[in-house]
Amino acid sequence: MRKMAVMAVTWSAALGASTFGAAALATSVAYADTTPVPSSSSSTCGALPTWVQGMPAHLKAGAATGDYLWHDSNGWHLRVTHATKHQKVFTGTITATSPITFARVRDERHDKTTLSADKKKLTFRFVNYGGIDGVDFGDACATSTHFAFAIDGHKASRNQIYIGRHSSRPGTNPFTITRRSSATAA
Repeated sequence: MRKMAVMAVTWSAALGASTFGAAALATSVAYADTTPVPSSSSSTCGALPTWVQGMPAHLKAGAATGDYLWHDSNGWHLRVTHATKHQKVFTGTITATSPITFARVRDERHDKTTLSADKKKLTFRFVNYGGIDGVDFGDACATSTHFAFAIDGHKASRNQIYIGRHSSRPGTNPFTITRRSSATAA
């Protein structure tokens, strides 16, 4: 009989000064992965917190300014939007303990998504005019995945980050979501 271990999330409050700088974007290696994004919800991966599951209910073009993050049977998804047609630039990093694969979603010529040489750090820059931009990604069952988001060069507030179908908010930005492994009962 298998029992799922208690799920936990570790929040990190430290934000490096260069996390969202142009240098961080310039030093990443461009990588266009055509591999399908793997599902990471199986019991062999361990358990993610239930509140990360499902697309935020109010996500649509022109919704509240923010980063919309969720997980489902197809992996992780990140979308950005805001309520005006004026330009906003969404930037950030996603760092996993295992290699990341990704597929760009609705990006235009000014949008950039890059993967580091070790394939564990995904950096993005989406120039948004009220539509939806984003990326789908897999983290190869990473034990933890770290997220750091900024809007127009300023750290996004926790109230500009919507996670899962109930639009849960992280305690801080940046934050880390930790997967707990399954335990086998004797």
